[in-house]
Amino acid sequence: MGYSREVGFDEDTIREILANLKKKEANPRKYQLDPLSHYIRCRKTLVVWVIEVCEVLGLSNTTAFHATNLMDRVFESPDLNQRARKQQFQLIAMCCILIAAKFNEIEEKLPSMHDLNELAAGTYTVDLFRRLELSMLTFLKWEVTCVTPACYLKHYLNKSATGVAQIDSTVHRVVVLLLGLALQDETYICVPPSLLCAAAIHCARALVRQLAGGYCLNMDVWSYELQSITGYSVQDEAMVVENFLEDEPRINFTDSPPTPNCLHSS
Repeated sequence: MGYSREVGFDEDTIREILANLKKKEANPRKYQLDPLSHYIRCRKTLVVWVIEVCEVLGLSNTTAFHATNLMDRVFESPDLNQRARKQQFQLIAMCCILIAAKFNEIEEKLPSMHDLNELAAGTYTVDLFRRLELSMLTFLKWEVTCVTPACYLKHYLNKSATGVAQIDSTVHRVVVLLLGLALQDETYICVPPSLLCAAAIHCARALVRQLAGGYCLNMDVWSYELQSITGYSVQDEAMVVENFLEDEPRINFTDSPPTPNCLHSS
């Protein structure tokens, strides 16, 4: 998955944007998801499918996170969270992707109901799509905005940049993998999105530094610039970083890790 729209801002504007995002996440919603519910049992499978669909359709990380947030909120409805409704779980996930894409993507990238239905083997009708979408929006009271880790991603990664392309691309890839794993795990739902994103970058930089075999010792794992832009210290992130490091064996480095030669390239 890629970023959503890239817009160039000066430093003061970026800090203002981040401050406003943090204000919005300061009073998080209290999710009422039953840990024994049918949705929670299926949630990981549904989130993986949402991520895969967004990748296939070329949608952004922001859309995938937004869709998952909507899905978690929609399934607070006791009516939907029933075994009899289980066959509709995929349809609900598709409607969440559609709503999130309308909110985050440019018009040229918006998927149609037909596009989404093709990925579900043509299981549903357009009329059913439309009726469910309206029903979901009504349940949500048309309040579909949200703050997710993806909202912070490009701003934090910009401050993480080392100037060495292979290091930066590897850090980026590991961050996205870590956030994707966190997205699948409902225990992270109540972690502030800004903290989750910061911890993922911290962990990714530590892993890349380790993979570099000592040739990246001049790269601070958590630099002053990153602490300044995120507002989080090493101590603030400690518990989340520790949880992420437990996921390290699940990270697949599809490209070769940074090598001594690339680390010294201009």
